[in-house]
Amino acid sequence: MNNNNWEEKKKEVMKNKIPSFFEENKVKNEENESDKEEKLERKDEESFEDYIKRLQTEYKYDPRPDLKEDSQLWQKVLKTAEKIDKKAYYILHGFRCGGAKLKTENGEITMISRTGRKHLWQSKKEYMKDRKKWLIPLRKSISEIFNSVE
Repeated sequence: MNNNNWEEKKKEVMKNKIPSFFEENKVKNEENESDKEEKLERKDEESFEDYIKRLQTEYKYDPRPDLKEDSQLWQKVLKTAEKIDKKAYYILHGFRCGGAKLKTENGEITMISRTGRKHLWQSKKEYMKDRKKWLIPLRKSISEIFNSVE
């Protein structure tokens, strides 16, 4: 029996043994596709390029509005960062996307990690590794940004 015949025979046996498997997967795939389309929440008349531009504008100063607790502070920090140091803006934006948290204590802004399945970092160790790689080299600029936020 050659490979083509073997594959056909295997498919036939699988369909006879578990026909519902193929139908269930087909339905699941169709559901996943419709979920993706609904998540876009794009108006029919809006082009994809316009949609992307709108999202970039909406999330420019807070890419994680789902984390409401520090959303206003992130907006201030990212607006300030954009004016002071573009590179720092992009790095801070990335950390916000990952779920980093800002808090104000004694008039000073500090960044701390959020870990878990809804965030980029699964452990404090992972966060510290990225902090060392991305934030520490820009610490002077980031400090200036944090101190400039009103």
